[in-house]
Amino acid sequence: MSEAFGAATALVQAERAADAEVREVFAVIAEEELEHAALAWDVHAWLMATGTRDEQAEITNALGEAVHRVGYVDPGPSTREALGLPDTETSQRLLAKMVEQLGVAARVRAA
Repeated sequence: MSEAFGAATALVQAERAADAEVREVFAVIAEEELEHAALAWDVHAWLMATGTRDEQAEITNALGEAVHRVGYVDPGPSTREALGLPDTETSQRLLAKMVEQLGVAARVRAA
């Protein structure tokens, strides 16, 4: 979950960072994080396909717990603008959309 959220955040930064060089760096970071996230989800899919019901339940619970651990600390407007970071509300909406798309039944905690 953290790789996917990191990738999504880096994609936002690649679009919003104040400096073109910073945007380019975050575009590279986003691409790498997307690869990490894809690998993690491939492993997840394999485990869910091959595991017992008990193992699948443990994996689902662990994923739900991971959602609760994803947090965001707003660094303030000047840093947020320079790095293209989403604000807290946008970050929470992004995570909630990811949870919805993944079908993870978990409450997104407020940062």
